Amino acid sequence: MSEEAVETILKPDFSTDVKLQVKNITKKFTIRKKQNGEYSTVTILDNISLEVKKGEFLVIVGPSGCGKTTLLDIFGGLSKPTEGTVSIDGESIDGPDLNRGIVFQQYALFPWLTTAENVGFVLESQNVKKKERDKIVNKLLALVGLSGFENHYPHQLSGGMKQRAAIARALSFEPDILLMDEPFGALDSLTREILQRELLRIRNETGKTIIFITHSIDEAVFLADRVAVMTVRPGTIKKIVKIPLSRRSRLENEDIRSTKEFVQIRQSLWALIKEEVFKSQKYFREERK
Repeated sequence: MSEEAVETILKPDFSTDVKLQVKNITKKFTIRKKQNGEYSTVTILDNISLEVKKGEFLVIVGPSGCGKTTLLDIFGGLSKPTEGTVSIDGESIDGPDLNRGIVFQQYALFPWLTTAENVGFVLESQNVKKKERDKIVNKLLALVGLSGFENHYPHQLSGGMKQRAAIARALSFEPDILLMDEPFGALDSLTREILQRELLRIRNETGKTIIFITHSIDEAVFLADRVAVMTVRPGTIKKIVKIPLSRRSRLENEDIRSTKEFVQIRQSLWALIKEEVFKSQKYFREERK
């Protein structure tokens, strides 16, 4: 499918309201060289600008080391840009806030707490009364398919179940935006596909704005309304590709990954990404010399 065709047949079903706005983000780190002890400045992100609409599912892909996680950290308020600004609903981000929930690749559950206690942890820290907290937790456990596992500890859960619990915890305080850094990367392929569908279902039910990092092109095509392709370091936005698959078809068509449309979109994305992957491999080979 040509890029022109993708643009033409797309019919977005999310709001046109801008939720998150990024203007000219640059991120630099100062590092000390082992060889001579001198300091140098490394640019990780370079002049990134984009907008994420309310209710949109934006997936970010790019070669290893291009700054995807650094960018997500800035969105989460865990890191500050060297230059540029990030705002949510017109308000600048100046640190972590409960309007953003974060799900990492590692489950980050407290091993000494039960599933219900992990999901309700933030609510308890916000002094939400137990009766109300239990009501919210039970609703979220049902949403992510963990009803009946309230009293299980993390070591008693599978990897997929742990990640479901992590997603429920991130949703517990009703964030406006869900930030997800390769949340399914450590899972087997079957569990990964199941949770991809579950995440789409949850997004449809909650209307959350989601920004999702992945190395998987298939995952990006299946989940995204749009895919932002990043360049090799210093990371910039090479292109933002609109995905014309309807949300309903992704959930209802079990074989959507084998359809001609899906394959053509995947090939189009791979053509954009592979050049950056080859550049990245060359960069790291030269850096090791």
